[in-house]
Parts: sequence; structure tokens; C-alpha cells
Amino acid sequence: MKLVIDWKGETNSFTSKRGSQVILYVLYVRVRGEPYPVRVELFDNPGKPAGVYEVPAKIGLSMDRRRLDVQLDWAAADPYKAGG
Repeated sequence: MKLVIDWKGETNSFTSKRGSQVILYVLYVRVRGEPYPVRVELFDNPGKPAGVYEVPAKIGLSMDRRRLDVQLDWAAADPYKAGG
């Protein structure tokens, strides 16, 4: 499955309970049938310049089956071409 993701270079950060700095990367996922992209925050750095990408994704349940596990393959991401 490929997701269309707007990466604008936004981040949020906070200090963990252990005192280390944690960075969350803000992405906007375009969902079919929705009028606006869905904002998500992930720990994984996209490592790409800001832009719109088609990103291969694997979606499943976590090992404890209590969370949705989404793995984005930014190395295989391509710039998004509307209508393509």
C-alpha cells in the first residue's frame, strides 16, 4: 500500500520522563474520501526535503495487538504526481 503524505518539515519536541529530548515529526496523510489531510506525529525522521510523497507503508497490529503499527518506507518514497 502507498500513502500520499505531505511533509512540511514540521516537528514537535518534548522532554521524556528520563530527561532526554524527543522529537516527533508532523506529517499530513491524504485519506481518500476525506476533504482534508489527517495530521499525524511519528518518531521516524522522513529524511527527505519538504514536499508531497507517495510512501510505501506496511500496516498491521503491534505484537501485543493493542496498537496499529504503521511502517513507512521513506527510502522507497517517490515525489507525488497528481493523477498519476
